[in-house]
Amino acid sequence: MARRARTTLLLAVLACAATATPALAAPDDPGYPMQWGLVATRAPEVWSVTTGEGVLVAVVDSGSGPHADLAANLLPGITVRRGRVVEGADDDGATGHGTHVAGIIAAVANNGLGIAGVAPGAKVLPIKVLDARGSGSDVDLEIGIRQAVDRGARVINLSLGSETRDAGVRDAIQYALSRDVVVVAAAGNDGASAGPKWPAAEDEPLAVTAVGQDYVAPAFAQRGGYIDVAAPGVQVYATVRGDAYASLSGTSMAAAFVSGVAALVRAAQPALTAAQVRDVLTLNATDLGDAGVDATYGAGFVDAYAVFAGLGFFPAPVRYPEIRTEARFDVVQYAEVPALPVPSLVQWYRCGRPGDATTTVPADCAPIEGAVDRTYFPRRADVGGFLRLGATVTVAREVQVRLSATGGRVAGVWAAAPVVAPGLRVPLARLVRTPSTGALSATATGACRVVGGRVVTGAAGTCELRVRVAARAPWPAMAARIALEVGAPGS
Repeated sequence: MARRARTTLLLAVLACAATATPALAAPDDPGYPMQWGLVATRAPEVWSVTTGEGVLVAVVDSGSGPHADLAANLLPGITVRRGRVVEGADDDGATGHGTHVAGIIAAVANNGLGIAGVAPGAKVLPIKVLDARGSGSDVDLEIGIRQAVDRGARVINLSLGSETRDAGVRDAIQYALSRDVVVVAAAGNDGASAGPKWPAAEDEPLAVTAVGQDYVAPAFAQRGGYIDVAAPGVQVYATVRGDAYASLSGTSMAAAFVSGVAALVRAAQPALTAAQVRDVLTLNATDLGDAGVDATYGAGFVDAYAVFAGLGFFPAPVRYPEIRTEARFDVVQYAEVPALPVPSLVQWYRCGRPGDATTTVPADCAPIEGAVDRTYFPRRADVGGFLRLGATVTVAREVQVRLSATGGRVAGVWAAAPVVAPGLRVPLARLVRTPSTGALSATATGACRVVGGRVVTGAAGTCELRVRVAARAPWPAMAARIALEVGAPGS
């Protein structure tokens, strides 16, 4: 029967232990320094919010445990073999593949033993559908997925795959989604030129590929448009059979990391649907490879802290508006609000002193009436002072007013260009800019002189103009000292 095609366990290569620098407030598990993947996904940084309490993750695999580092979080589970369901699901895989996956997801943290899981407060329901050789049937996989749903799993991890697509397995995954269960599947370990792995290639599961500590896809990782995200999958240190630990590699391991992060999200935001959990994981992934979603890394590397920041549990890095100046002049000509978390109000401020960016309005700053556009051109009252740009934003449910640093002092008179050529007779109005239409006059010292309203440049050197602008409404009389360099541009 077509639905009895063999399902082959994804490659898990035994490798030497990887090392990583422990994060601050690291758990006391002695193997934690070797858990580079746990540090890379930043899962411990969200444990102040949740460790996955109340979430059941089904590991449909070769069984899980028994293992001392899993005991507190491991349910007895079931075995599905030739269509029959029996109680109990101890791991009888050659290396303890299912135990390794379960440990990545939910090994007990801070117990002074072994390692810590991504979601150390979650529970694991092992469902054994693969034999000691890592093989099983699609019929058993279908039954195992349905059993996981019916027994209360909120996340299902499928670190397994087949080269053939099976309608019964697809129906079981759709059944899981109809019951609001997140399904995570390993993308495959047959290399870049291999065809898709099922069920990861179905539309519904969150398909996960592997990267190493360099955030580069290893040679064994498959490629394809079905890949959604990437996670640690090279030399991942975790639990194996016989209360032991080992480093294994494969997209199986990467899928387990994503299942752990999904469990954290489900615990922290139980009202989110399975589809919303999928979205928040992909939308907050760190882009790798080609810009945007690609066939090697999907949306990018799963980052638990970024996911929780996206959910509003942590503040995003503070960004301020920026004032941009017209490049030719040392004066604010216009300014803009850069990409900020949805500004609800833009306001310009006139200030008496320069200053750095801030989230409070300085005492010497006053809002400019009607100046609520993203672009602002200085006015008469701004001359001699400084401008700030403010934006009202909502971050982590709190409203903040963020002000830019001040721009340069607003000038009423400025140089049209910093350098002029020697031996010229140039009308003063060509070398000086001002918003006023009042009459211009000037005196000069240095490498130039003013004759009949023209600036006469001599040999190379500095020309200092003392410019006066006559009052003409709405601008008052203004004066400025402008330094020009006489010489060839770039000299």
